[in-house]
Amino acid sequence: MLILKQLGYFTFFLFLGKILSLFTPLPASIGGFFLMFFALCFKWIKTEDVNLMGQFLLTIAGFLLAPFFVNGIAYKQDLLPLSIFGKWLFVVFFCTLITMITTAVVTQLVQKMQKSHKEEARK
Repeated sequence: MLILKQLGYFTFFLFLGKILSLFTPLPASIGGFFLMFFALCFKWIKTEDVNLMGQFLLTIAGFLLAPFFVNGIAYKQDLLPLSIFGKWLFVVFFCTLITMITTAVVTQLVQKMQKSHKEEARK
């Protein structure tokens, strides 16, 4: 039952992200996770309510990017000429690097918040 509750939170915030993406240039998944991050920051939801699903998604984050890179490799001759493909590859690498850094920083913040929340609960 706990997993279903956590999955429900993730689904709800991804749905809100989809609504947000209709009005902004943000992708639905990014908008949804930003909304969830803000909800965690303002303590509208508890970290325990999304802990297991969050840990699971962090462990498979690299796997979720694999189809994008496989498709890029498989269809690179159709995408762009080679001179532009190098620039495109640089942009993809740069954006992936920024995503990884942002994920690491947000993960650290969530872990610090979770640690401080546990210390407050002990008092």
